Amino acid sequence: MLYLRWVKELTERLRERQDVINLAGSAFHLPAATAWLHAEIGERGASLVATVAKRSNEFGLAELKERIRTAYQVPSEREILLTSGSSGAIRFVLQLLLAGDGPKHFIAEQPIYEPLLSVARRLGATVELAPRCGDRQFVDEVATRLKPLTAAVVLTNPHNPSGDLLSAADLRRLVEAVAARTQAGVVVVDETFADLSSMAGWSMGNIDQRIVTVNGLTKCYGLGSLRCGWATVDRRRFPEALDAWIDLENIGCPWTEILGARAVEHFDRWRPLVAEKLAGVRATTAAWLDAVAADGLLSPAPVGESCVVFPRWLGETPPLELVERLIDEYGVVVAPGEFFYPADGIALRIGFGGDEVALAEGLDRLRRGLRAVG
Repeated sequence: MLYLRWVKELTERLRERQDVINLAGSAFHLPAATAWLHAEIGERGASLVATVAKRSNEFGLAELKERIRTAYQVPSEREILLTSGSSGAIRFVLQLLLAGDGPKHFIAEQPIYEPLLSVARRLGATVELAPRCGDRQFVDEVATRLKPLTAAVVLTNPHNPSGDLLSAADLRRLVEAVAARTQAGVVVVDETFADLSSMAGWSMGNIDQRIVTVNGLTKCYGLGSLRCGWATVDRRRFPEALDAWIDLENIGCPWTEILGARAVEHFDRWRPLVAEKLAGVRATTAAWLDAVAADGLLSPAPVGESCVVFPRWLGETPPLELVERLIDEYGVVVAPGEFFYPADGIALRIGFGGDEVALAEGLDRLRRGLRAVG
């Protein structure tokens, strides 16, 4: 079963279960952003309708593109292509890279956010996995797998599911390795968690024209309902990117793009609130991880620079069975790690970006459940 199908079916099944605390999600929820969106729709609906009638988004709303360019310091030579969420950006980028008769060899990180793997394979790519370590070794792992016909190296940064951040210096090393071994190969960076990290307010595509980026409003600001995403590519390397966008996307939703533009305008106000909340939930999660590691339930794991962690499960119960028992007996849900193709052992992905009170209760339930199920 695909990870996203598991998520969808679980969401439908638990819709009436108000007692279950969801620690399986990966989005960071910012109350100020949620309140803003409700006010925009509820109080300014009429002005929004009038704005849609006056604006053109035939090539993507220019106002949204320019605000993204400013918010992430994206240089003018990079094309910003608007999509339906970051999932739409992933699909668009992989279609862009895999169209035609060119190379179809990809290298991707392991563990991996499954759509980066499954969509590439669905489009005909051969995907080879390279272990993602919490140090410089990932670049070396990729280098040993590069071939002259490698089309792309694909990663998330910060890493989904561990939160590990590959530094700008190591990203440059990775690009240099790709350039030395391939003629056309690129590095695809899913940076949807980047605003939770030390790279906030800056796009990793700024490093080199070989980098293609994916981003959106879901993971760092909790505005997934807008389905506002984008990809950036260097026009010199992909002069046909806009034509490909016209073929594959045609046009986006004007409501999404106008509200997206207004949301990006608030980033300067929201980012300090994100940092303040992160400090608290990361401290809570780090203390909990230390406690369960001392219990011998999960392996020690750093909190990282996003809002998810991926500790190894040290018990004997298979993760899918474990997750079902945690839901039924303890009212808490986490994501089974096998959906992320862990390189070492069996893991669980735990999200800590939701409500702080629910997080504390959910982690307490999870610890009691892990102890009991074993």
